[in-house]
Amino acid sequence: MIFELNRVVEQLAKDKGLSKEVVWNLLKKSVEQVAKKRLGERKKIEVEYDSETNKLVIQEIKTVVENVVDPETEISLGEARKIDPDFRVGEELVYERNILDLGRIGAHQVKQILMQKLKEEEKNSIYNEYILRKGEIVSGIVNRIEKNAVVVDLGKSEAYLNFKDMIPGEMFTPGDRVKAYLEDVVKGGKGTRIVLSRTHPQFVAKLLEAQVPEIYEGIITIMGIARDPGNRAKVAIKCRDIGIDPLGSCIGYKGSRIQTIVQELRGERIDLVLWDEDIVKYICNALAPAEITRLVIDENEKSAEIIIPDNQLAIAVGKRGVNIKLASKLIGWKLSVRAESKGAKTAKDIDAELAQYLLDENLVKKDDEDKK
Repeated sequence: MIFELNRVVEQLAKDKGLSKEVVWNLLKKSVEQVAKKRLGERKKIEVEYDSETNKLVIQEIKTVVENVVDPETEISLGEARKIDPDFRVGEELVYERNILDLGRIGAHQVKQILMQKLKEEEKNSIYNEYILRKGEIVSGIVNRIEKNAVVVDLGKSEAYLNFKDMIPGEMFTPGDRVKAYLEDVVKGGKGTRIVLSRTHPQFVAKLLEAQVPEIYEGIITIMGIARDPGNRAKVAIKCRDIGIDPLGSCIGYKGSRIQTIVQELRGERIDLVLWDEDIVKYICNALAPAEITRLVIDENEKSAEIIIPDNQLAIAVGKRGVNIKLASKLIGWKLSVRAESKGAKTAKDIDAELAQYLLDENLVKKDDEDKK
């Protein structure tokens, strides 16, 4: 009987992905719950687990008193001393009850309660494991396709990659391996729901972290990301070591590092932008390689009007305006672009320091500056 019970516990632990100790504890609580119902709700019942013998022992406990008021929980001193003459008032007498006293109905009730407790523990176990991995990249195999999501097998649990969180144009079929950002873990009535995303900006950040040791080690910091999933992304980076080329480190030898990420993102172009606390320089970096003639900055409104040579307008704006939109989102300012031929109503020429910066960074041509 003990051997069979131990084998059942081992199998349940394996099937549910729980430890044997947890399953034994749940079994103990289930037996205790049924024992109180079957033997008397008012009785003091405890179930102990003996790890050495793998045996559950039902204990009925009574307190030794001078005069019995409640026979369910008390025993007289006289009766107690018939068992052991050393008993004193206030001590507890423990009776061991046979687990068979629960009967067949009781055994069935134990099974039902245990299954419910195991189900709840399994939910908690999955939630506790994956909530710690929230914000990480996970990978798994596509199990099936549902109405609005791809269901991914992560090994211990299933996760959901909603169609809206997939890169536009990509498709998956059962058996495909999927890599995604673990966006959320939600505990509900039907269990734990793990939510994945391939469009989240942090998916790009985590891919970069995995490919670029300097980012993983904190030498290069990602300051912000703006994405148009599947099309283009801008990533602002800052390096704390002046001896390291942050752009070269992220791109890798012959583009090996960045191309690995581009392939994972289905060809999404990644613009690496040098972050700068000077908003003017930051804007220039975000729109590079477009040449900038003049800037009008409104720090109160967090807006900037950018004057661009006519032949650079398409570069600055980008296809369907995506370049200027991503630059605005990355910086957190409202950016507007105006062709140089149209001028600017209140445009203020850039100062000498900015002019030199633009020249040094090859963002304007020398003859553009001579005109100022």
